[in-house]
Amino acid sequence: MRAARVRVGERYLVRVPARLPYDRYPPDSTDPNSVLPHWRRWIRAGDEFELTVTDLPEPDGEHMVAGVLVAPHSRVRVELTDDQAVELGLPPGVGYAVTGTLTDLTGTAVELLTSTPMTVPARWLHPPRPDGEQARP
Repeated sequence: MRAARVRVGERYLVRVPARLPYDRYPPDSTDPNSVLPHWRRWIRAGDEFELTVTDLPEPDGEHMVAGVLVAPHSRVRVELTDDQAVELGLPPGVGYAVTGTLTDLTGTAVELLTSTPMTVPARWLHPPRPDGEQARP
C-alpha cells in the first residue's frame, strides 16, 4: 500500500515477505533501539498479522510506518516483594520473579492481550479482510 493512503488509527493486514534481503531491511546503525524491531521483522518472515498504525513516515523519508501489534498470549511474569520472598523462605533483597503460563483452575490457558510496537514498510500493508476474518496465526 502507498504510504500516502495509510491513516493513523486504522488497522491493516501486514503481509511479511517470506524472504527478507538483509541489505534492504538493515537495522538503523545510528539508533541502537532499532535492532529489536529489525529482528521482529525477521522472526515474522512469511507471516501475516494485523497492525494498528500509530505514526506515518515523513513525506521525503523512508516509507516505514509505526504501529502496534496486539496479540493474545498466556505468559506472565510477576515480581515478588521482599515480604513475599521471606514468606516463601527465600532471603530478602535478592529480587525474585515467578514466570509461567496463566491458567484458570481447570488448567485452561487464559489469554491476555499484549501490545508490541513495530515498524514495517508501508508496502507490506493491505486493507483488512472485508469479511472480518482475522489474519492467519
